[in-house]
Amino acid sequence: EEEEKEGEEEEEENKNEDENEDEDDRGVGATPRAKRLCGSEPLQNHRRTVRVLRAAVGEKYEAAVSNGDVAGLSRLTPLLGMLDMADAGVALYLRYSREALRKEMDEEPEASSSGEGWAEAVEEEAERMTARGEGEGLSRAAVRRRAEEALRRKRAGDATAAVPRRLARIYNAAVAHVRHHLPMVAYALGEAEGDVALVRVVHAEAERRACEIMRGYMRKRELGL
Repeated sequence: EEEEKEGEEEEEENKNEDENEDEDDRGVGATPRAKRLCGSEPLQNHRRTVRVLRAAVGEKYEAAVSNGDVAGLSRLTPLLGMLDMADAGVALYLRYSREALRKEMDEEPEASSSGEGWAEAVEEEAERMTARGEGEGLSRAAVRRRAEEALRRKRAGDATAAVPRRLARIYNAAVAHVRHHLPMVAYALGEAEGDVALVRVVHAEAERRACEIMRGYMRKRELGL
């Protein structure tokens, strides 16, 4: 039984080795007869070269994704399909796209009543109210409270007026990203459905942000829908 078990394990190992060799032999462009004629040494050298090249391209591609290097992505992405790395390339390209869309679509957060510069803004508004005579007969603290309320109303109105601009920013970023990246992804990663995955990611990122903006607008306007 032990000999039979060892034989099965050895057969499984040989099968895995053959599968790895077949995977590395892709792209050789030679028939089985030609491979037999050339011998084992050239094939072993080819497999070794393929493994080293895949590792080097994969490392550089991950670095380009992490650094947002568009030129590096443009240079390396066409190589992925040739090296049978399209599936891994799609996952990395989508990671880059999500980060790029975040930077292109998201705006700086609005200043709040606890944010930096709020106290100075309140003081300036209080001085303007005093100069206009609106603080006559009121203590300095009362004028300051009125100035805070006025600033909050003003900022709430600015945020409401900014909704169309923020939605347009998201739409423009989505269209620009698809126009710039989809042709290359379709050409280099189309066999792994990278173009479909890219469009889905752009749509999901745009939809999520647009819905968040509209929900915030509805809460501020107390629409209750």
